[in-house]
Amino acid sequence: APILDKQGCSVAECHGKFGGRGGFQVSLLTLSPEDDYEPIVLGQRGRRINLAVPEQSLFLLKATGSVPHVGGQRFRVDSTEYKTIVDWIKQGAQFEDSAPKLKAVTVMPSNAVIPAVGKKLQIKVMADFTDGSIRDVTRQAVYQSTNQGSFSIDGNGSVTGLRWGGGAIIARYLGTVTASFITLPQ
Repeated sequence: APILDKQGCSVAECHGKFGGRGGFQVSLLTLSPEDDYEPIVLGQRGRRINLAVPEQSLFLLKATGSVPHVGGQRFRVDSTEYKTIVDWIKQGAQFEDSAPKLKAVTVMPSNAVIPAVGKKLQIKVMADFTDGSIRDVTRQAVYQSTNQGSFSIDGNGSVTGLRWGGGAIIARYLGTVTASFITLPQ
């Protein structure tokens, strides 16, 4: 779910819209992974996932741009996302209903000052699960700046001060949203 969300596959402009796109639909922002399992694994008469040869799964071929995909390439064959999905398929592409559930997401720092234009600040996002585990999900979170004139943020949580101002960096993981409030003094 975090991979589909991070790569933009589950947004309203793509497969997350009502009715999906190109015959494939997942829940908006992958908010319902249990409902997404069937279209991913069993949809297209099981053509999306190839348990015998995981690397030949249509799900991966389209996402890597190895076969035509209107949404373009979403990740590379040598990426962590690709390897994660291949490993999941090799393990039988099971849905683990007993897997720990997300309890909370926190972002650090929750308040920060970027001292000057051009300076950077690294955001860290932590996920707390029902089994007591806490995981760093900074690379899997989706980010947005509420003041793009003052701050930019990349997909790895690195904030760059562009001009004086204040705003928030919104971080989303598995449908849970949290924020870091940032100021760049004049």
